[in-house]
Formats: sequence, structure tokens, C-alpha cells
Amino acid sequence: MKMHGISNDTVGKILGGIRENKLEKNIDGEVDVNYIFSVLNEDTRGIMRHDICWEKLKNVKELRTINDQALGKICQYLKPKMFEENAQVFEAGQPLNAMLYIITGSMQAYMPIRAAGEACPSTSFETLEKGMFVGEQLLDWAAKTKTFYDQPVSFKTVRCVEKVEAFALTVNDLKTLVVSRDIFQRSSKSEV
Repeated sequence: MKMHGISNDTVGKILGGIRENKLEKNIDGEVDVNYIFSVLNEDTRGIMRHDICWEKLKNVKELRTINDQALGKICQYLKPKMFEENAQVFEAGQPLNAMLYIITGSMQAYMPIRAAGEACPSTSFETLEKGMFVGEQLLDWAAKTKTFYDQPVSFKTVRCVEKVEAFALTVNDLKTLVVSRDIFQRSSKSEV
């Protein structure tokens, strides 16, 4: 938990939740974020999401100008996701359905080269690691779209190099945040 920057106060609450659920037998073993979230109450899950993601979210270009309350709302909607080694997370040309914040593991992103009608992976890979985001262009889209019927596509194919744990902000949750005016304030004339 210290590896993820979780505060000592939150660590105490998490360990209390583990003890309550009688899960401390293998406390030093490998535990994935989905498992931790499944044994904690919603308040502790919210604190954990906040502790892991808050500072990094403040550094995302599209979120630098929003207030702390809006960042807190985004943290509430983050969902833990697990991806196995070699799993394809996004495919170039397909709808982008989430923004991910990587908390462990690594991914590779590349733009496919189209030759003779067939897609071939390029030799230029971007490595995405712990603390990085992928799919943040969804935020730019959500701030500018008028109808939400024009969901963006991924420009890159993204695959896991190893097992990856991440927090996801889905396109549907992002729509909910915008429509409820929790982030990206808009005029009342926008269609949804």
C-alpha cells in the first residue's frame, strides 16, 4: 500500500476491513486491487481511490483547471480493472470506452501501419507504466461534445506487456459526470 502512496490513516482502515472480513491469513501475499475493493466498505474504497489517484488526476492536462470538488467526483467514479498479460485493451479505430490510470504493470501502445489493406503493427511502441494514463482524450471530447453521439475512437492499439491493474473512468460514467454538471460546466442548451 505504501508503494501506491496510500496514507497511514487509510492503511489502518483497510487493515481493519481485512480483519473484519477475517482475511488476514495471507496478508503478505499478492493481492490485486479488485480483491481489496471487494472486502472494503464504500467509504474506505472511496478514500483508497482518492489516495491513489488524486494527485495524478490533477496533473492531467484536461483536468488542471477543474476544482477539487470536481476531482473528488471523478475519484468516486473510478473502477478497479485487471488486465492479463498480452490482453488487448484498446484497438485502433474502435470506440474508446474508458480512460485508464495504471497502478501496476505496463502496457505498450502503437499506431498500426496500413499497407495493402491490412493492419501491421508498427515497430514504434510507446510504453505506458505505473502512474501513467491512457485514453485521456475522452476528457477533451467530454468537455467539447454537444450530443455525446460522437464518441471518439482510439488512435492506438494498446496491449498489456504484463498483468496490469488500473482504475478506469468509463465513457458512461464520464457522460454522467458531465450531464450532472459535476465537471465541465456547460450551458443548459446542450443536448444529451
